[in-house]
Amino acid sequence: MTAAGGPVEALPASSGQDRLWFFDQLEPGNPLYNVHFAVRLRGPLRADALATALQTVVDRHEALRTTLRAVDGQPRQLIGPAVAVPTPVTDLTSVPASERAGTASARAADHARTAFDLATGPLLRSDLLRFADDDHAWLLTLHHAVCDGWSAEVLFGEVSEAYLAAVQQRPADLPDLPLQYADFALWQRDVLADGGLDDQLAHWRDRLDGAAPLLDLPTDHPRPATQSYTGALLEAVVPDDLADAVRELARRERATPFMTLLAAFAVVLHRHTGVDDLVVGTAVGGRGRVELERLIGFFTNTVALRLDLAGGPTFRELLARTRTVVADAQSHADLPFEQVVQALRPDREPSYHPIFQVMFDVQPGGLGALRLPGVRATDVPVLDRRISLFDFSVSVVDGAELRLVAEYATDLFTADTVARLLAAYQAVLAGVAAHPDRPVGALPLMTGAERDRILAAADRRAQAAPPATLTDLFAAAAARSPLAPALHDAATGVTYDYRELSDWSGDVAARLHAAGVRPGALVALLCRRSPAAVAGLLGILRAGAAYLPLDPDSPPGRIAALLADAGPAVVVVEPELRAMLPAGGPAVLAVEPVPPSIAAAPPEVHIGPDDLAYVMYTSGSTGRPKGVLVPHRGVANYAAADRTEYGLTAADRVLQFTALMFDVSAEELWPCLATGACLVLRADDMIDTAREFFTACDRLGVTVVHLPTAYFHELVAECERDGLRPPAGLRVVAIGGEATTPARIAVWRRLAPHARLSNAYGPTETSIATTLAALSGPGVPEVGSRVPIGPPVAGSAVHVLDAELAPVPAGVVGAVYVGGAGLARGYLGRPELTADRFVPSPFGVGERLYRTGDLARTLPDGQLEFCGRVDAQVKIRGHRIEPGEVEAALTTLPEVRHAVVVARPTARGDHELFAYVEPVSAPVPDLDRRLRDRLGELLPAYLVPTGWLVVTALPRTGTDKIDRGALPEPPPVPAAPSGPEPRTAAERLVARVWCEVLGVDRVGPDDDFFALGGHSLLATQVVARLRRELGPDVRLRQVFELPRLSAFAAALPPAAAAGPAGPAPTRPAMPALRRATGDELLAGLFDAAAAPGVANLLQRTAGAPATVRREGTDRTQES
Repeated sequence: MTAAGGPVEALPASSGQDRLWFFDQLEPGNPLYNVHFAVRLRGPLRADALATALQTVVDRHEALRTTLRAVDGQPRQLIGPAVAVPTPVTDLTSVPASERAGTASARAADHARTAFDLATGPLLRSDLLRFADDDHAWLLTLHHAVCDGWSAEVLFGEVSEAYLAAVQQRPADLPDLPLQYADFALWQRDVLADGGLDDQLAHWRDRLDGAAPLLDLPTDHPRPATQSYTGALLEAVVPDDLADAVRELARRERATPFMTLLAAFAVVLHRHTGVDDLVVGTAVGGRGRVELERLIGFFTNTVALRLDLAGGPTFRELLARTRTVVADAQSHADLPFEQVVQALRPDREPSYHPIFQVMFDVQPGGLGALRLPGVRATDVPVLDRRISLFDFSVSVVDGAELRLVAEYATDLFTADTVARLLAAYQAVLAGVAAHPDRPVGALPLMTGAERDRILAAADRRAQAAPPATLTDLFAAAAARSPLAPALHDAATGVTYDYRELSDWSGDVAARLHAAGVRPGALVALLCRRSPAAVAGLLGILRAGAAYLPLDPDSPPGRIAALLADAGPAVVVVEPELRAMLPAGGPAVLAVEPVPPSIAAAPPEVHIGPDDLAYVMYTSGSTGRPKGVLVPHRGVANYAAADRTEYGLTAADRVLQFTALMFDVSAEELWPCLATGACLVLRADDMIDTAREFFTACDRLGVTVVHLPTAYFHELVAECERDGLRPPAGLRVVAIGGEATTPARIAVWRRLAPHARLSNAYGPTETSIATTLAALSGPGVPEVGSRVPIGPPVAGSAVHVLDAELAPVPAGVVGAVYVGGAGLARGYLGRPELTADRFVPSPFGVGERLYRTGDLARTLPDGQLEFCGRVDAQVKIRGHRIEPGEVEAALTTLPEVRHAVVVARPTARGDHELFAYVEPVSAPVPDLDRRLRDRLGELLPAYLVPTGWLVVTALPRTGTDKIDRGALPEPPPVPAAPSGPEPRTAAERLVARVWCEVLGVDRVGPDDDFFALGGHSLLATQVVARLRRELGPDVRLRQVFELPRLSAFAAALPPAAAAGPAGPAPTRPAMPALRRATGDELLAGLFDAAAAPGVANLLQRTAGAPATVRREGTDRTQES
């Protein structure tokens, strides 16, 4: 930066420049607000004339000679009298013609992401790449603080005229500029100070009142605690015929292309989030006065468009609503967006942009304003800027073609997901162009080909196993290998072969038949885990009946209630449990613990695949359990899928771990007995510790286990802690019932690389499991941050659907519906509930789907990811939250064994997140605070629970799932004390500054800056005051990362601990709305040593008169 004689002019920055300066203080060296242009110039270019032309424009426009510095924590414009902006030429003539485009793009990307120093400037740079005498690339990058999109048109237009003038050796014919950007900033400050925009502020308060603070698009990665602004770009081109159709639709509806394209974009967001109240940001020109149209500077303002899709409008109706919203916003667009944010005071949240996180705009395409004689100018694509201010932005470039340019946060999204979003946008555009009167919920999100692909991947019904019954499968296995071991009792060490088990179960069937049981009947079974229980189940099936397993550990009243509801014909019971049965109940048939010496022959009965195999009761949302009717067809199909998935053979030994009244027991029993493998009944004492469990598995030769996820987590934790390893013979571990975590999977992968770990998903209503995912094992890739539940098993169809029962694109969260061979009949004696949950399929006449109530989405590899329950979402301070996300993050902390997060009502009438934590070891003091702080490093603040309760053990159901209904009530919150006084010199210094800036009487070490009313602009004042006393090492980011006074004070430079702070320095008076002299500016600058060149310039020009032009008048003020 070079200076000529003349005054250095300093003025308050505009509101927009305030925001950009503040961001630079928060993120120094971040090129997020760089505005970049890369132009390929083919033809006889005069490089000297281009450099002269650009310098001519710089000399005309003060904005291009401006830097931003701070006076007492407030940004000021420093306008240099002259700034040299050279355009050096880089010789790249050695680059082959085929590589020039790539080289230009790479150089342009580097140019675009190189940060500016706002204090030293200049805030633009220019470079020319020379590939040949007639082939150049011009790289021009400016900081947004001095340029916007409109300015680019002005700049290129003036460069064109100045270039021609230089070539023709004449003065450039450019109009005089009656105003400069600094005059606009003064006018803006005047209007704001005089309340001239108060009506607009009231409008925005009313318009945005109650809007959700976060639009939670489905992401590929968890949202980080702090926004990194790391991003990428992706483009797509809209076919010309579709682009023309959209323009014609806009014309017919008396809407602009922007309104039409925005309304279609809102449909995409609505369908991907399920939200019908959307806030989307867009940019407006900000040049409401004619005098500003020829200026270069940062005039652009941002407005938040709140779009209403409630009530299922047609697209035509939505477009009418959007037209009103856009027109309304444009008539209230003078108020700087920063003022709106400050007035609304949204929760301070560093993980996302305030008010809106999705941006949309329409821009003119091409470089129409740049016309150099004899030279053809074209864009150089720059797709590697690597930054993104928002979660997701789409710019529609409307030029020779209609291009969609998406900028997205790579912390959240993958390129594949963004490509699908753009494809969905094009599908919606095609849908609205063809059918504008179609409801927005019925518009396509996919092309027909993509929809067909999604449906085909979700539907594996054609791969179903041949229809069979469990009795047929067992009989075939027994006939193949009658002397092979079928059943081993770990408690007694006794083994029964297939012939013995067949005879024993045949005897039970004969006795049931003699007791009047006929095909289609229901028979209950009350037995503990034993060979007799397995023989009893098989006997019930061979009698043609379905079995109803009862829990011997249940209270007698529960057993009586289930028997009354189900009405079984007979109860098969082991003699020791007979007293648990109610008097006057069904007939009782005792089954002895050992086979009979002479077994009766089983009856000749006909059983079909659609006959019932069992009835299992599951909990109901109303508290009344419901009996699920499961036919042979579904269980037999799963048995075949299980055998294929795990490579089950007759040599395997499968552990029977789960109690019989849960359908996981069917997963253990029937694939094993259908294969001819050996079922190993576990002993009760073998599961006490991981060491005992794995020792027993090794001794018993167990090769396959099916475990509740919670118990699997216990095993992993104990193995890691005690240095244990699973036995080499254990080759398959299948888990299910609850979600696991990537951390647990990674540990298991290290402990047992030889063993396959499988994740099973499926409600009881879909016959055991309907999806299976391999999580680790030989040849299985590592699991990332998302744990899959797998693709559908053979014979099953698993659809992810929207509210209209239409398939959603990959990556979009939808409701899980299951069909296929595994579907249950329904619920015993509950026709209304059956009709509610088993609904007609939209994909086949006469087909049914089970509405699971679960949420899932399809991952890029085609597998499904479980995303929680439809009814588990909660809303906290406007945020839609899935507590499972918080639970998953908590369980990654090494101190946490299990965690449950729920929404609890508060005395204020709203809700807060409350965390129940079961620690790995005995609780220690302040564990909840430490966990809260640790969680704050992993999750956004709105996802960190405000209430905590550390418990010795979380309550569990009989299936070892966490019993959320039995969670203890949180203890009452004690009355808040007045709080301690600041304890250290650093805390006293910070407390004094906070009191001055916030206007409060006192603060304590536990107070939070933002809870006391602080915001970003006040934070800059705090830092400025502390820097005057402690030096430049006080960082603005510290206020945001450490808002609690004690933590912030502890992070201050050592000088803060030297002793009691002195009196606060008097803030220098700043005459309102005039250009300050260099002396005044220098006196107020903090951290001036960082830019000696600027300080020297100020010293050289101090005392010169400063000229201010406002509202077209000139006057000189002596400083």
